[in-house]
Amino acid sequence: MTQQLLTFSKGGSPVRRVASLSKIVKDSVDFIMSGSNIKSNFSIPSDLWNANIDEGQIGQVMHNLIINAQQAMSKGGKIEIVAENVIIDKKSKSSSSSFLHCSNFKNDNYVRISVTDQGEGISQDIMDKIFDPFFTTKTKGSGLGLATSYSIVHKHGGYLRVESEKGKGATFFLYLPAVLEPEIAVVTTFVESSNLDARILIMDDNEDLRESLRRVLRQIGYSNMEFTENGSEAVSSYKKSFKTNKKFDVVILDLTVPGGMGGEETIKKLRKFDPNVSAIVSSGYVDKEIMSDHCKYGFKAALPKPYTIDDIRECMEKAMKMK
Repeated sequence: MTQQLLTFSKGGSPVRRVASLSKIVKDSVDFIMSGSNIKSNFSIPSDLWNANIDEGQIGQVMHNLIINAQQAMSKGGKIEIVAENVIIDKKSKSSSSSFLHCSNFKNDNYVRISVTDQGEGISQDIMDKIFDPFFTTKTKGSGLGLATSYSIVHKHGGYLRVESEKGKGATFFLYLPAVLEPEIAVVTTFVESSNLDARILIMDDNEDLRESLRRVLRQIGYSNMEFTENGSEAVSSYKKSFKTNKKFDVVILDLTVPGGMGGEETIKKLRKFDPNVSAIVSSGYVDKEIMSDHCKYGFKAALPKPYTIDDIRECMEKAMKMK
């Protein structure tokens, strides 16, 4: 929530490059839906256009849209994710009232991504409020997800809209200006296969996040993992690994654990026991000094939430190299 509030209030100008939207969409859905009672169906053409985007910010938008759909179906159901190439021209704008008040739209090529849920739908009397900051109908909602998403999309020159009927679910449409040029290749040094047998200790109090992280790490190629809920358990497990000659190669610590020992205190105890511990700090509170200056606190890398598969892979590579 803090990260979304900072993005919404301080702007956060996109750092863009030409990228594939299909990968961002699939990664976001797979990450959030793992272990869920909701099924997801994809319809994404192989020739889907690329877009000039900030991958982290658009990933955040997709996370918000998928979570919104998930929360709308507490009893389970199905989410339909459709991506397609569309051309917005004067004819299409004049035939749809959805475009009449959108100054962002030009006569151009767009990638349209729709997320459809089978929830209760949105009543017409609040339809014009759902993108307002802090407006929410959910007991556990912050009212920032959709507002932040709208702000991010607008800064990308795109448009976010919704269609819904009470009792018949809702569909959110994300439009982003397309670019008809290849994705810019980014040179990445991946973890060597010899490092994929590394032992990883993960501490996070959220069971869903622990399970999601397990799935992502397995997808990357790691399989030797152990999980704990708080810092005390993590310290105990780390010390035990020494006694059995099975030392953990990397430790991932959640910064904040309500009612328990968090990452900052845990790393202090681990470093007293093993000054060479290779640890990654993870948190949704991106404004904390420990996230921006993690080396000062003894961490090798920082993993802000929400994160993508590439974020996790990059942090693991960095932590392994700095052992």
